[in-house]
Amino acid sequence: MSDKTSQSKQTAETARKALYLLTERGLSPSPENYAAVYHEISGDELPISGKAPSPLSTEQKIDNDRELISLVLTLISAASEQTGQLASNLGEKNRNIESSVQALEKTDEKQEILGILQIISATARSIQDSVENTSQELISTRSALEEMRAELQETRSQLMLDPLTGARNRFGMDITMGQEISRAKRARSAFSIALLDLDFFKDINDTYGHAAGDLMLQHFTQLSRSVLRESDILFRYGGEEFLLLLPETEMSGAMFMLQRLQQMLAKSPLRHEQGKISATFSAGVTQMLPDDSGPSMLQRADRSLYLAKTQGRNRVLNDLDTPNEPV
Repeated sequence: MSDKTSQSKQTAETARKALYLLTERGLSPSPENYAAVYHEISGDELPISGKAPSPLSTEQKIDNDRELISLVLTLISAASEQTGQLASNLGEKNRNIESSVQALEKTDEKQEILGILQIISATARSIQDSVENTSQELISTRSALEEMRAELQETRSQLMLDPLTGARNRFGMDITMGQEISRAKRARSAFSIALLDLDFFKDINDTYGHAAGDLMLQHFTQLSRSVLRESDILFRYGGEEFLLLLPETEMSGAMFMLQRLQQMLAKSPLRHEQGKISATFSAGVTQMLPDDSGPSMLQRADRSLYLAKTQGRNRVLNDLDTPNEPV
């Protein structure tokens, strides 16, 4: 057996032991939990710090998930090896049974017949045991892989969320927007977007403090969700700017939705210890054209947003209202 094959088998065996230990302790197979039990089983020591662990950065989370994906691939390889070994084992035992049956057909001796039948019976029990053992191994592996899939999906979702507001962040925004544009073109349906900017947001930070500014961003996000449909997607575009994707929505519908959000924000100031804090926003809206891409739509929405701000703020403009105005 080569060193590479031996190392692969040892890694797979350690991975299986780690998963069993996680199951026994009732722990989810997250990258952090898996790393701890893996090092425990392999005899390595994890670095210990007297300080409380700091939150992982996005890059660290991605690295952890890469390790988890590597484990998944190792387990899949081990499962394939198990089934291959089972097939080989069953093939050999079936050949033994076939030989025993052929010998049984050729003998008339009672004692010899009984001996051959005992061999067949023992071989059949061995086959059953092999199948049951491998089945349990594969069930455990499948269960672990399902939990890991859910863990990876949850981590992926968390990576795409802005930690302050809970809206989606710009991580994956281009991909999402490209998917929505492609879907709208295939279905020949309308698709609109809007860029929103909270007006005079710096004044809120300067007057009430940055904590109040953070609360306002959260407040605005919650109000937006009360107006938006389930299919609509809200991104925190940056700072106090938000991007809104509106599938199956024409310009008139997008304008109506933004105006409703304006009214909602006007009626629902942020309740703060220093009093109620009111806010408004400006927005630029555009609808998809036949040859549009994400950047071209963003450019038009940004132009309309700029005009809304220069014309006094607290207003929603679209590129049809001001198609040729210079920026």
